This record gives sequence, C-alpha cells and structure tokens, in this order.
Amino acid sequence: MIKFLWAMLVVMSILLLVCIIRSIKGPRNTDRVLAVNMLGSIGNAVIAVIATIYDQNFLADVAILYTMLSFAAVVVMSRIIRGVYKEKKEAEND
Repeated sequence: MIKFLWAMLVVMSILLLVCIIRSIKGPRNTDRVLAVNMLGSIGNAVIAVIATIYDQNFLADVAILYTMLSFAAVVVMSRIIRGVYKEKKEAEND
C-alpha cells in the first residue's frame, strides 16, 4: 500500500510540473486560470496522500485551508482577467 501511495506522489509531481508549464505558456488567460486551479487541486491531493503515508491527521486541516486559499486565488485571478478584458473592450469601442 505504501509503495502505491509513493507512486501516486510521483505521478502527481509530474502532473504538477505539467500544470506549471501550462500556467506559464498559456496561450490564453483561461488556460492559465485553469492550470492554477489544477495546481491547487493536485496540491491538495498531495497533502492528503502525505497525511495518509505519515498518519498525520493535522495535515487534513492544512489541506482544507489550502483549498480555501486556492479557491480565493482563482476567483481573484478571474476577476483581474475579466477587468483587463473589459478595459480592452472599452478602449476598442472609444
């Protein structure tokens, strides 16, 4: 069971790397927001697996807090991107 969990951590680490690359490359802003959201989700899964491996219950609380922070970050990024898009559209109309 422990070997399986360590294998999951390796796979999730690779997925985290792919999400980081996607959040940098883009090509669109929506791709970047989705990549950051995936980073938060995979990060939570990593914390949950580590909590299971080391039998540390307090890490579940850390995962919950990280989920809230990740959600807030995605909402803020979405609002910023929406504001930038709205300003560009208004500049084109003027």
